[in-house]
Amino acid sequence: MSVSRTEYASVALFCVATVLLIPLEWYLWGGLAWLASAVLLRWAKPEFRFRLGILLGCIALLTVALIHTERDNAHFLSLGFFI
Repeated sequence: MSVSRTEYASVALFCVATVLLIPLEWYLWGGLAWLASAVLLRWAKPEFRFRLGILLGCIALLTVALIHTERDNAHFLSLGFFI
């Protein structure tokens, strides 16, 4: 199975976007990395595009969810209602 350079770049940008968007909450740079990863999927194989597209969707969902380190029941309930 050969992987193209655009697929490698898309995965690398996905990793960068994940770190920037979720733990660091740097939305501008993380959003640009996420968008670049999604754009590069246009030239990827269909199976790869489908799988990484699902992961990009998960990162988008986790970015807009209010994730904190609190462990009380109210926080888990609100996070469960969001997802």
